[in-house]
Amino acid sequence: MKKSDFQMWLDKLGKAWVEKDPDAVLNLFDQTIKYFENVLDEPYIGKEKVYDLWKGVPGSQKDISFNGEILMTKGNVAIANWQSKFTKVPSGEIEEIDGVFLFELNDEGKCILFKQWESVRKLKQK
Repeated sequence: MKKSDFQMWLDKLGKAWVEKDPDAVLNLFDQTIKYFENVLDEPYIGKEKVYDLWKGVPGSQKDISFNGEILMTKGNVAIANWQSKFTKVPSGEIEEIDGVFLFELNDEGKCILFKQWESVRKLKQK
């Protein structure tokens, strides 16, 4: 796979997050996905579990921004650095995140392994 294939996948993930569209997120993953929201926790396995995780975004976040860049690729695996900022609903607390994704895509461009590490800064609370 080319670096641009991974960047396109990452851009689609970011767009789906910004637009609060869990269905669009779901389309990026293979049925067999192993998704680590936190690498120290058990993974979500399967698209339904990933959907359950993402379906909470529309009601819990607003004013979302996302930016991501592929740092390296090897075969079907990529590592990306990303940043996001959003307001939590209903608290009004603003979170700024800088993180790293490691993800693997199958030959159809669907993600089969997803891991993330992140650092979160709480900027203010209303």
